[in-house]
Amino acid sequence: RYTLQAILASPRFAFRLEEVPATARAGQSYRLSDQDLASRLSFFLWGTVPDAELVKAATSGGLKTTAGLER
Repeated sequence: RYTLQAILASPRFAFRLEEVPATARAGQSYRLSDQDLASRLSFFLWGTVPDAELVKAATSGGLKTTAGLER
């Protein structure tokens, strides 16, 4: 119990939720939303939440192209 409390209270703990499409079946691949992709990229690359530029790219659809992802 105390271990779980410590983890949840830690400023290094991040709880992320991703929206799974209603049509997805167990074990089936599906496309991530742009916001979920931005979150994954940000935590993978920098270990923190997406910055304003990455959020803007996600909301404008800039992460749907290869060039947008590379940028």
